[in-house]
Amino acid sequence: MNIEGRDNMKKALLLIIIVLLLSGSMNTAQADTYYFDIYNHWAEMDIYQVTNNLKIFQGYGDFTFRPDRNISIAEYFKVLYKIGNENGVVNLDTRGTVNYSDITISHWAYTYVLSFNSYMIQNPSVDYTIYDVFPGDRLNPNSFITRQQAAALTAALNLPPVSAMALPFTDIIESNRFYNELVTLYNNGIILGYSNNEFRGAANLTRAEAAVLTKRIYGEAAYNKVNTMSGLAFSNKDFDNGFPFFYTYDNRNLTDDDFRYIKAVTTLEYLSFGGYIFPGDEPLYDTNPIKTLNELKSEGYFNVFGLNYYLLKNDNLTAAMKLAYSNEILNAMIADTTIAISNRLLLFHEILKNGVDNKAINYLVGLKNGANDIFIQSEIDFLIFKHYMSTNQMAGFYELLVRYNNLPLNPAAFVNVNNGGVNITNSTVMNNTDRFKLMEQYILNVTFGLHHVGFSNEAEAFITGYYNRLISSSLYGSLSNDDYRNIIGTIKKLKLINQ
Repeated sequence: MNIEGRDNMKKALLLIIIVLLLSGSMNTAQADTYYFDIYNHWAEMDIYQVTNNLKIFQGYGDFTFRPDRNISIAEYFKVLYKIGNENGVVNLDTRGTVNYSDITISHWAYTYVLSFNSYMIQNPSVDYTIYDVFPGDRLNPNSFITRQQAAALTAALNLPPVSAMALPFTDIIESNRFYNELVTLYNNGIILGYSNNEFRGAANLTRAEAAVLTKRIYGEAAYNKVNTMSGLAFSNKDFDNGFPFFYTYDNRNLTDDDFRYIKAVTTLEYLSFGGYIFPGDEPLYDTNPIKTLNELKSEGYFNVFGLNYYLLKNDNLTAAMKLAYSNEILNAMIADTTIAISNRLLLFHEILKNGVDNKAINYLVGLKNGANDIFIQSEIDFLIFKHYMSTNQMAGFYELLVRYNNLPLNPAAFVNVNNGGVNITNSTVMNNTDRFKLMEQYILNVTFGLHHVGFSNEAEAFITGYYNRLISSSLYGSLSNDDYRNIIGTIKKLKLINQ
C-alpha cells in the first residue's frame, strides 16, 4: 500500500472514530445523570427524581451533586419558578420590578424573583409577598436561604390539605409569621422536620433538603392540573366517534336520495379529518354537503337521525332550530326500537346540548334499564345529569344528586340510584380497578353537580366523605395517592373555593 493509500485509510479511521464519539456524546446527553457523591445518601432517590425526571434541579459538571452544601436564595427562587411554571400557575413576568437595592435586572435570577413575587401578589390564597419573607431593602440573593424562608416561599405553591393535624414542631410557636403556612405544609407532607420534633427554621437549607422539599411541592402543585370542576366526565368509551349513517343501507338498492345522503356524510367525515378536495376529485365528494342535507330535509328524506344530527353538528342553526331538530331526534328515537344503543348515546350527547323535552329523562331511564353493560348504564346516568344542567332544572338536579350520599362502595349501588323503581342488573365483569374508576366517575360528577347548582360546601363534604371511606376500606385502602389524584385534587380546589 502506498503512502497516499495509508493516509486515506487513516483519514477514514479518524472519521469513524469522530462519528462514534459524537454518537456517544449524543446518547450520553439523553441519558440519566448519576452522581458519585450521593450513593446511599438519605435523599438519593429524591435527588435523582428532581434532576433526571422532573429536571428542576441540576448537579455539577464533575458528576457531583454536593448534597450537603447550602443553596442560595437566588437558586431556590429559580427552582420554585420552574415548578410553578411547569404546573401552569406561575407565569413569566418581565415588566414589573423587584424593590430590593441589591438585585437588578442584570442579575441572572432577577426574572425568577420578579415572576414568583408577581404570582404571590396575584394569588388570592397567598396573603404575603417576598417582602414579608425577606424584610428590609436587601434580598441578599447570593446568601444561603434558611429552612423557614424556603418553607414560606414553598407554601405559596401549596394547596389546602385534605385533613388537618396540629403542628408537632416544638420550636415553632403560633406567633410565628408563617405558622399557618407551616401547618398546611406539614399536613400535605411537604415538611416533616427532624426526629426530635424540631423544625430548625433558622438553619440553612442544604441542597439535599431542597431536592426533597421541591420534589414534594412539585407533586402538590401538580394538583392544579386536575380538571374535574369544569364539566361532567363521561366514559372512556368514545361514543362520539365515527360518522354513522344511522341506518343500514343496502348498496344494491340505493335510491338517488340515498346516494346524495351518503355522499354528503362521507364528505363531512373526510373534511373533519383535515381532508382537502383536490381539483379533479370533486365528483367523488359533495362540494356543499350542508346544502344537500338541508335539501334532503326539506324534501322529507326519511333518515331524521342522520339529517338532523349532521345539521346540528355542522350547520349554523339558530337556538330555536337546534331545539326543534333535537326534539325531532328524541321523538324519532322513542318511536324507533331498531337503532343501536351506541347510536342512541351518540345522538343524546348532541341533542342534550340544546335543552330537549323532559320526556328525555324517562326515556333514558328506560334505556338504562334495558342495557346490560354497567358502563353504558353509567353513561346514561351522566346524560341525565347533562339534561338537568342544559335545561337549568337545578332543584330537580339537586334532589337527584343528594340521593348519591353515603352509598355502599359498590358500583351497582351508584347505578341503581336512578332506576325508575326497577333493580338494575348487568353482566359486566369488573376488576377492582374498574370498580374504583367507575365509582370515582360517579363521585366526581356528583361533586361537580353539587358545585354547579351552588352547593360547594356540600360538594366538598360529599367528596371528602367518600374519600375517607375509600382509603379506609379493605379493597381500596391500598391504592396510592396517584390513584386518588383526581379526588384529592378536587377536594383541594373546593377548599380553595370555600375559603
